[in-house]
Amino acid sequence: MPTPSKRVWIGFVVALVFLLSSFSIAPQVRADQAVEPATAERFDYLSSHGNSACSTAFMNSIATMPMTARLQGSCCSPMSLKRYVRQVEGLKKFSAFPEIPANPYDIPAGLAQKATARYDMKLTPEERKAYDYAMANSAEKGPCCCQCWRWHAYGGLAKLLIREHRFSGEQVTEVWNGRLPAPPHDASGHTWHHPDKDLFGIAKYGLAPYALPGYQSDMPAFDGALTDGQIAAVLAYIKSTWPPDIRERQARINDQAAQQ
Repeated sequence: MPTPSKRVWIGFVVALVFLLSSFSIAPQVRADQAVEPATAERFDYLSSHGNSACSTAFMNSIATMPMTARLQGSCCSPMSLKRYVRQVEGLKKFSAFPEIPANPYDIPAGLAQKATARYDMKLTPEERKAYDYAMANSAEKGPCCCQCWRWHAYGGLAKLLIREHRFSGEQVTEVWNGRLPAPPHDASGHTWHHPDKDLFGIAKYGLAPYALPGYQSDMPAFDGALTDGQIAAVLAYIKSTWPPDIRERQARINDQAAQQ
């Protein structure tokens, strides 16, 4: 059993990792934090001059729009400046993927048409796991809060990204939500879905060796900041908080990884 001093050291390392990891979280809009004038101006325009609507008639009209037409504003609810900034900032990491709109409130009709066309596409069982993960873990439990044109467009976009770019469920969730805080490491999160060797590698080297080409992440690599032993101690601490059934399932994932 660890001595009190060792417990303190492990707790310190965990706190350090979480503190450093917090730098990967997208900037949050606070009352005392100024928003870039251009961003605020664009928000003001889109929130008051949008043409987007939640109706079936509007959704059906998109197919006949010129590709250069714009779908602007929020279709279902008033826009929030805080959410707008978070989403636009978060989507910058996907700039290498031309199918993903840079601004979810200002979408070329051509992109919406292409994405919507994939909505009814059948996924393989493995691809479906990624899609279902996004459905379960996105902020609105789906591409939008209701089954409007945005639901169909972003649902189709998710299938396109999964099929053509091998996006994971976590990546699809980020496309739907914008950049989110670091995921929980407890049983409700996704950490235990990965073998120890991948968790160690991600902590040490960052996501770059494990992500798709062009995928950007602000998650830092801790090689040089933490020793291998300290990284292992952090992972051991995290795993110690999981209930027995989750530890058993992650152990099976380790066994499968060892056989590959």
